[in-house]
Amino acid sequence: MSLLVELASSSKSWKLFIALTPCVILLTGLFIIARLAWTKNLNIMLSALKSSDWLRLQSVIWCAFGLWGKLMITGQIATLMHWPIKQLHIRRGKIKEEEIENFPKPLKYQLIIGAFLVDIGALLCAITYHAYS
Repeated sequence: MSLLVELASSSKSWKLFIALTPCVILLTGLFIIARLAWTKNLNIMLSALKSSDWLRLQSVIWCAFGLWGKLMITGQIATLMHWPIKQLHIRRGKIKEEEIENFPKPLKYQLIIGAFLVDIGALLCAITYHAYS
């Protein structure tokens, strides 16, 4: 943390670089998830998780909101692919483990990478904000 504070106090270009890098990471993750949401990949993802009543209800609710709703549904599917949340949803019966295992691998990797970048970007934004304030 002291290295970050030293770099933040050194020059304006380093301050700008340190301030913008977390935002770029966060926006890259959002772009990956948004690209999946606004293409036909969302229909493929929903059909791969077709036995989940919870996800079907979420998609009915959020599809009424257009593109923003599609982004929200894709974000929820991305959280299903994360390890701790996935196990919680499996235990509660919201989703079947076989469906997650049979989920299309390229889409699964893109969702995990997008969600990971969003999480890391948000964490780094909070750290950067704390370091500058």
